[in-house]
Amino acid sequence: YRYRVLAPAQYLRNNSCSVSIDRLADKKASIVLFGKHWNSNDWSYAELCRQRGQKIVFDICDDHFNHKRYGAHYRRMLDVAHVITVNSEAMAHIVEQFTNKITYVIPDPVLTEQVPYDPSKPLSLMWYGQRMNLQGLLDAYPVGCTVPLEIFTLHPFELPEHMRHSGIKLSQWHENCIQEGAARNSAALLPYRQEKVAKSANRVLEALNCGIPVLTDRIPSVANLGFQGVLDLKAGTQACLESLKVLDLSEDIRQAQKMINLAYSRDAIGQKWEELFLSIAWGAK
Repeated sequence: YRYRVLAPAQYLRNNSCSVSIDRLADKKASIVLFGKHWNSNDWSYAELCRQRGQKIVFDICDDHFNHKRYGAHYRRMLDVAHVITVNSEAMAHIVEQFTNKITYVIPDPVLTEQVPYDPSKPLSLMWYGQRMNLQGLLDAYPVGCTVPLEIFTLHPFELPEHMRHSGIKLSQWHENCIQEGAARNSAALLPYRQEKVAKSANRVLEALNCGIPVLTDRIPSVANLGFQGVLDLKAGTQACLESLKVLDLSEDIRQAQKMINLAYSRDAIGQKWEELFLSIAWGAK
């Protein structure tokens, strides 16, 4: 919601567009955007909006096409939508298997405030994300490792035996946890497992923007960044930790943050949404 709805809406409102966020669409709206699968009857309501002359945009940020509960809903939404948007190139390739409609890639914006890299911090890790991504962290944290790790989570859970030591800290997830956690820790451990190949690189980008390097799996959206402040977990978590002890990543993080400013800021991403919506309104799409 924050990346795909709230942040773009704020930009559009600041740039002379009228935007409403609600269960039901404003009947005067030129364009109605539907995201994810928040309402099971979205596809029939989207058809109603379409019949009254509104352009329909369906925004996809997760691969649920083979999900036994959500798959049919996503395919129906592809049929009724005039325009399809996604958050990564890999997600676009998946969507293309189910429709011949053009898919537009609009990445997630970076929402944190930029902080310089501090090489003097002692080695410690942080993780944040949804519960569905948690197993990847539990798999990636090495058995026998004692490097401190702060886990931001909405719901308490039982740690596996190899992570029951004093260096592991469970903290309550909140909207500013990435910023606060990056101030306390020196790197982010953000594995992408459980076949999450189409995910956005937003978690990686947020960490880099907060001035800390990232240990992660090089899913397509991460590999496409080309940033040097990203260490590939394919080499093994322990090997990445050893590299962090000797690498000077000051210039790498600085260059990554420069690219984030240019390509992933709220304004940069908001402008992409604005350009797409204007082209739809003008009948070009």
